[in-house]
Amino acid sequence: MAELIHTFTGGKMNKDLDERLVPNGQYRDALNISISSSEGSDTGAIENIKGNLELKDKAFNASTNTYTQWSSDYIDSLSNPVCIGSIADNVDEKVYWFISSDTASVIAEYDKNTSIIKPIVVDTQGVLNFSEDYLITGINIIEDLLFWTDNQEEPKSVNIKNWENSTPNFLTHSQIYGRDFVESDVVVIKPGPLTAPSLTLSDNLGTGSTTTSAVYNFTDNVTSGAIGASVETGVSLAINLGSPINANAGDILSFTCDLDSSEGYAPVDSDGEPDVYSFIISVVSITNGGTLLNGVLQSGTAELVSGNFTYQVDIQGSKILFELKFPRFGYRYKYTDNQYSPFSPFSEVAFLPSSFEYNAKNGWNKGMTNSVKRIVLGGFDSPLPKGVEELDILYKQDGVNAIYKVESLSPEDLNINYIDHKITNNSANSVNFTFLNTKNESQTITVFATQTINIIAKDNSLTPSSATDVDIVNTSLGTVFEVISELIYSLLPSNQILRPWDNVPRKAKSQEAISNRIIYGNYLQNYNVSSSLKFDPVNTLIDPNPILNVGGPYKSIKSIRTYQIGVVFKDKYGRETPVFTDPSGVLDLTNELSNTANSIKVKLSSDSPKNPDGTEMFETFKFFIKDPSAFYYNVVADRLYESEDGESVWISMPSAETNKVQEGDFLILKKQNDSSLAVKNYPQNKFKVLTKKPEAPLELRKTKRVESSKDYSFDIQFGSGTQAEWKIPGATPVPGYSTFLINNESGNSGVSDATLAFWQISKYVRFSSGTNQSQFYEITNVETDQTGSHTELKVNISPPFTTDINFLYTDPTIPNSALVSIENRIEIAEDFQALGKGQYEGRFFVRLEKNNYLMNNFTPNQEYIPASTTIVRLDFSSDRYQIFSGGGGVLQNAAGTQIGSNTRLYTGTNRNFGGMQTQHPNDTGAFGSLCQIPYDSCEAWDFVFERKLTSVGSAEFGNAFNLGAKIRFSTHPTVYEILYIHEFEQTSGSTYVRSYVRLDKPLEASISPWQINQASGGNSVFVDGVEIYNGTGEPSVTIDILKQVDSGEISSINPAIFETEPAEQAELDIYYEISNALPIAQYNNKHTSPWFNCYSFGNGVESNRIRDDFNAPYISVGTKANAVLDTPYKEEYLRNNLIFSGIFNSISGLNELNQFIQAEAITKSLDPQSGPIQKLFARETDLLAFCEDKVVKILADKDAIYNADGNSQLTAANRVLGQAIIPSSFGMFGIGKNPESFANYGYRVYFTDNAKGKVLRLSMDGVTPISNYGLDDFFQDNLPLNNKILGCYNNDNGTYNLTLNSLTDKWSDKYGLKTTLSFSESINGWSSRKSYIPENGISIDTRFYTFEGGLIYEHGKNDLYNNFYGVQYQSTLTLISNENPLSVKGFKAINYTGTAAKSNVYSISSGVYNGINYSISEIETIKSNGGPNPTSVISTPGWWVSSTKTNLQSGTIPEFIDKEGKYYNNIKGDATTVNNIDTTEFSVQGIGKPTTITGDVNVTQFKVRIFADPSCFTNNQP
Repeated sequence: MAELIHTFTGGKMNKDLDERLVPNGQYRDALNISISSSEGSDTGAIENIKGNLELKDKAFNASTNTYTQWSSDYIDSLSNPVCIGSIADNVDEKVYWFISSDTASVIAEYDKNTSIIKPIVVDTQGVLNFSEDYLITGINIIEDLLFWTDNQEEPKSVNIKNWENSTPNFLTHSQIYGRDFVESDVVVIKPGPLTAPSLTLSDNLGTGSTTTSAVYNFTDNVTSGAIGASVETGVSLAINLGSPINANAGDILSFTCDLDSSEGYAPVDSDGEPDVYSFIISVVSITNGGTLLNGVLQSGTAELVSGNFTYQVDIQGSKILFELKFPRFGYRYKYTDNQYSPFSPFSEVAFLPSSFEYNAKNGWNKGMTNSVKRIVLGGFDSPLPKGVEELDILYKQDGVNAIYKVESLSPEDLNINYIDHKITNNSANSVNFTFLNTKNESQTITVFATQTINIIAKDNSLTPSSATDVDIVNTSLGTVFEVISELIYSLLPSNQILRPWDNVPRKAKSQEAISNRIIYGNYLQNYNVSSSLKFDPVNTLIDPNPILNVGGPYKSIKSIRTYQIGVVFKDKYGRETPVFTDPSGVLDLTNELSNTANSIKVKLSSDSPKNPDGTEMFETFKFFIKDPSAFYYNVVADRLYESEDGESVWISMPSAETNKVQEGDFLILKKQNDSSLAVKNYPQNKFKVLTKKPEAPLELRKTKRVESSKDYSFDIQFGSGTQAEWKIPGATPVPGYSTFLINNESGNSGVSDATLAFWQISKYVRFSSGTNQSQFYEITNVETDQTGSHTELKVNISPPFTTDINFLYTDPTIPNSALVSIENRIEIAEDFQALGKGQYEGRFFVRLEKNNYLMNNFTPNQEYIPASTTIVRLDFSSDRYQIFSGGGGVLQNAAGTQIGSNTRLYTGTNRNFGGMQTQHPNDTGAFGSLCQIPYDSCEAWDFVFERKLTSVGSAEFGNAFNLGAKIRFSTHPTVYEILYIHEFEQTSGSTYVRSYVRLDKPLEASISPWQINQASGGNSVFVDGVEIYNGTGEPSVTIDILKQVDSGEISSINPAIFETEPAEQAELDIYYEISNALPIAQYNNKHTSPWFNCYSFGNGVESNRIRDDFNAPYISVGTKANAVLDTPYKEEYLRNNLIFSGIFNSISGLNELNQFIQAEAITKSLDPQSGPIQKLFARETDLLAFCEDKVVKILADKDAIYNADGNSQLTAANRVLGQAIIPSSFGMFGIGKNPESFANYGYRVYFTDNAKGKVLRLSMDGVTPISNYGLDDFFQDNLPLNNKILGCYNNDNGTYNLTLNSLTDKWSDKYGLKTTLSFSESINGWSSRKSYIPENGISIDTRFYTFEGGLIYEHGKNDLYNNFYGVQYQSTLTLISNENPLSVKGFKAINYTGTAAKSNVYSISSGVYNGINYSISEIETIKSNGGPNPTSVISTPGWWVSSTKTNLQSGTIPEFIDKEGKYYNNIKGDATTVNNIDTTEFSVQGIGKPTTITGDVNVTQFKVRIFADPSCFTNNQP
């Protein structure tokens, strides 16, 4: 009998091929078997498999070496528990799985080494909301941190070590930080503080007086006023102090004396700077109520003037903090696991300015230096969020992006309450107070008699030495931190300032850890917020507060600006929206508010954003502001000079200011000169810088001195001798022409020889008529014509005439306009370098357009101050100085001709001269000697006065009163320059000297003492608020001989201030935070923002810069920026995007896994054609993104550079995620919508693409459809039907197990509704189906675990074969014998080699057969002899054939017979009945329907050998 032998070395199922084509070694189906073969063997062994066993050990008793198992409050106590995700911790050999149920959401742990199961997190309050509909396929463990995301809730994480004892069982809600855990305890995002720290600033240490004064002489045995050596160092000194000082023994005191301000003496060094004496004394004791210092001199000025000088005394260490900085303070939280939150809002600047004091010499504002000596921070968020281990105090300086950590406070520190004690000692004795200060250090302060001080002390720690007559007022401060020095400890990473909040996705589909970072893919961000935000226009405004103390600094909002207010919303974890705004939030500050203290008030009229269910979408909101203006400068103006063109002025400014101003800039006059009044006429007070010069322009350096002033008539034609009466270009001054003709001077038929001497080249002419006056024009050429009996002139000038001479004509717009006057005044002047032009040194000059607003607020030429030793008093009650015209004397010109009215200097009884009353009660009316002057007439700018040579100060006055000197009368502010002086004695040998003086401009009538007397009407007369005459007697007039201001002095101690107009910045919608985070419940309240951006001094000056100095730090708009989106702000499902966290480094303790800084490049977009990202997997150093339609490889920490041939080379890069690549070997497959199908082992990755009906393997050779290996038809039919396709890898037997929960009718009829299939790499095929349907599966080492009902089971651990989850299953094998398929074959028997077959023991309960067990062969013998059928049968497990079938017939083998080591039996055909008759048997037998049969048609018997594992046991029985 021939044998047909089948072996199973192929060991895999094949459901695709026709039965005739299935290769030998493959089979149609297998259930719960595994196939193994020896290397090189042609035989294979079919094995059934051990079952799995539930693991439920709770604790181990070492003394009894036994385990206690969970018996109650376990997973099986939950309602409908389901495992929805799992992960293996291969380092600690633990399994973590996630359980959803109707009762609780649970994270459980199984320890492979201890076999113990424990709950890590139990949620019975709806925090985690685990759901079977949201499988958790993104899980990672980094150190002890467990991260997961389920695409339903916030991405979450827990520290396993911190949570492993959070609950005693699987039914009790976990507790952490001493209370039931809440969502904020487990989310990845860590919210930061909502409020800025409050500031308490003081210019003293707040613990009593730290400064006083003392009058002392530090020289020893030296005559007062003489230079001598100071006392030696080490000498003990006893010094009386001006007021009590709270110094203690060992403190160091500094004594400083600026001799310029010291009483009694004001020496100045040779360099022009005042002397400063300084000494350092160590305190031995302070007695006498804090006013007697006993100390030892440590160091000091070696040589000084002997005398009692006033010293300022300060305790060293009480120095000013951040003197030239704008510091701000904030804080952040340090959470467990070394994770830091974003920063709080930063405080306002910790800056205490002083009163306005702008130094025009050096160009800086002393008021804008910081005087703070003590900074106390408070107002920290309370209570602290749970999980916060420390609070870091942060420091930032405006203008510098660096942020520093000052100190860390523990929760214990933050639980301390501090009290501000205001202590007044009303007793006559000192009282000592001992307390714990802000550093928790014991300190003692002495409060002297009648003294009031403030002490900040720890609550209940203040202890006085005596409570008698001591008043204490207490104010609770809460937690405080005192900044005591500028020493800052550590610099924070620069990216932290770019981190106002963390852009952790609100939910994410996929997650992976690579490059020590957490990466999310296919995530949700943002919210659906309506942009219908509106501000209440009535209550959104600038609130101006009057400044009562002008010159004092007040926080304010800068004027001449347009601000835009915006709103930012924050969710409960600190995520922020972009800025929302509206035109109703625009605030326009005019120049009218430049001298008020301005603040912003805001009220929103629109509703806050809501969720679809009507609840609030956000928890808090903040106000932001946009200021589009760039920075600006304040510029001090030293002097104003009128330009020769008459249309502009020159402003001199200290050279220190030169970089602030450039040509083309605009300057805004903010403050009047010599006044504290603001200039508010904007924009009339805005001036363009027409010219900028580094030194004085020529027209200022060369002063014009008038030599001649006469009336002339013009000629119609050169030499004509005819006076012009109308406009004649080239003859009369006409704009655009450079020539004019002179016919004659007044009173002569031509130009006299004496006058002709003044008409010279390089001199200057100026025309005037009435009050009109032209500029000076330079004479470039003079021609004379002496035709006839007189001399005429032709004069060329430069530059050509401008419109400033149009006043000469009645109508300058017509060509032949008549002259206003036939004769016109022409002045001839020469360049004259007047004395004292030092005001040009150390200055630069800008030329501005001249207008009334400038001239009314800036008095020109105020470059002189009174010289204290050269003041002349014109007092008519004494004989010292007289304004005097004399009696019968006359003045003559150089030619001897008498000048003056009626040859006298006065007419009438009043004797007026030059508009100035010169009468004196003792005047005898006689000049005495003849006085000759070089002028032809007396003018309104001439006067005569007399001084007595023997009067006190007369000689000093005579030395100062000379040519070029500047004088000013006390009765009028006009400054005059002396152009000519002629002195003469009244009589020979007289003690009186009279001076004839000509000035550069007419005298004002109000200067005259007589006119003052006449106009007063017996009442007082005031000038600029000063009484100059009391209404009785004769008034006194003071003449100040003015001292020239040199480069080191200023024209005014209260100078004019300009402000540079800032350029508009590029149109960037950048807004800055100006408020704390406010509760959303206060959304429609009226709010006052604490924000300010300058200090207003009430005089128009608004300063925001240290000392108002060039390039010095200035108050920034803010520290946290945001912007308005161009597109609507909506929820975004970034299905093709990746976003990654900061880095984790366990060695350095760095943990930035909660930091998602959106200002950095932390995202990457993949090609949308790849489909949404479903799964991320880090393979070696690359990141694989399993998208719905494709698999993408993303280079991590490297990038690809492509050669010219298109090939790529890898290169290192600092990009976390480099180039995204889809290799051609990856094909066109993705993971569909089933990331749960993913499993991996080593480099191999398995997954499904249900849309394409493929099961895939990604390995070194790319993506391979392993479903094609015999099961393509099966998967094509069934994969698209499944919403959940679970994949897991069994490390123990090297199989990828794929569970389908739905099968088509075609397949479910054969295999049931669900099935699990195993793919084995060893056979490169699908070896078997499995009866178990796990909820999840995972492997550690060689152990394989699955989950069912939320419980964990270990496979291969149960000695009950095919027993899964407590249910017994069978192993089956469906095989095909298809050799020579064209031949009809008869199958008589089947035998196999292997473990025991199924055996039956029969019994017959009647007759002689009763009580005896029979085998099947014995029963057959009994039956063949006519015996009865068996009445019962007992079966033992083993192999058997449930059916055998050809295309023609079928049969069974109920059991095998053991014979000679083989199990065999004949095939027993099924009885033919009417129901199963096959009509084809009547014509031909065999496969198919052949029409002819040739060859050997004899039936041959075949045998099938099945080799099974001889070690297969069930219940320890073969």
